[in-house]
Amino acid sequence: MPSDAFRRLTAFKLDLVDIEEIVAWHFGHLTFHDDCVVFSHGSHRFGEIALTLHFDKKRRLRDAETGPGLRENDIAAIEAGLEVLIATSQLFHIRQHAFSDVPIRGFYRYRDEFQIIPVSPEAPKPRELNAKWPFIIEFNYLGTEHIAIDGRRRAAATSKLISLLNALANAHIFPVLQSGEKDWVMTPSGGSYYAQKGYTHPLPSGSGFIEIKDFPTVRQVHSEAYYHGQVDSFQGFTLPDDVDEMLDNYHAMSEVDRDAFDVAAHWYGRYPGLEQISESAGLVALVTALEALAPKAVDHACSHCGNVDGVVRGFRLLLDEAVPGHEEEKHQFYKLRSQIAHGSGLLLNEFGGMGGGSAAQVQASSKYELETVVRLALRNWLIPEVREKIEASAASLPAMR
Repeated sequence: MPSDAFRRLTAFKLDLVDIEEIVAWHFGHLTFHDDCVVFSHGSHRFGEIALTLHFDKKRRLRDAETGPGLRENDIAAIEAGLEVLIATSQLFHIRQHAFSDVPIRGFYRYRDEFQIIPVSPEAPKPRELNAKWPFIIEFNYLGTEHIAIDGRRRAAATSKLISLLNALANAHIFPVLQSGEKDWVMTPSGGSYYAQKGYTHPLPSGSGFIEIKDFPTVRQVHSEAYYHGQVDSFQGFTLPDDVDEMLDNYHAMSEVDRDAFDVAAHWYGRYPGLEQISESAGLVALVTALEALAPKAVDHACSHCGNVDGVVRGFRLLLDEAVPGHEEEKHQFYKLRSQIAHGSGLLLNEFGGMGGGSAAQVQASSKYELETVVRLALRNWLIPEVREKIEASAASLPAMR
């Protein structure tokens, strides 16, 4: 039976990370373990344990155990902190830059949730088409006066929105990473210097969405043609004509399904960056995106293969139901997934300096088709009827062992 401390801490219906943050601020010292976090007063690591938060295998809060170091008013003080967090939480409007690998020349707004618009004519832009094109993204998120929690919430909201756009658009969206990281860059005169990465340009002031009357709308393309790559990117950034419906489906999903989709969209969005480092790593990102949505093995792990067969079957089932047809692309995907996941090889272009031959060219020509398969799987998984078919097919299979 859950403890009184557990009931009191979870009564506010806050995310676990918010609860952990308030508890940590109150006690001052914490120690992380695989299945729990231990808190004590002050900064001394060997102080008496005041409170232990226990987690289940999915890192959900299972119980809260009090210890000898707990003081009389500790739980009440934490409750007061949680109440303040709720009282000071409110919607904040954020306006910031992001990049797209296709120029954004129009606006798109989804409800009162977010909006994308072009940067001003004076803003720095690349001189070539194949580049990272800046644009402005605006969105609302539940912020708070608690600086640490607000920073995490804003970062999480930004990451999830960019991942969601990546899953629905045929362009790739990138965040602007403002950090102290530097790299060698070339000047127009041919010289080189070591400079900080980043992008900055003054943003319009104001507390709400930027006025859109001076911008055209982002062109929308019939979804069937859009998700099969039949779009002229030279016309600029486009969206499918069912984008509003897909976003509605995303917000209507259960929390569990939405979390799974967020993970899949995250890995899909990381594909372009990872591919630049390693084509094999890029493929692993695509595979991981699909496996986040695939039906999972339900039995105890096999002592010999750890349910590898169940993972493969879930992977195949997802593609069969979410991406009908495309048999040749799916066959190639299965083959490459098995090869890389089992550590038996890399994509042959990894050894380009040594010569990949015709086999490497076959793999290279398949990459676009594989990316299309993943994009289709993510988009179609947002459709409730498709998820129901996947669940029904998984339930009708023999137990995955």
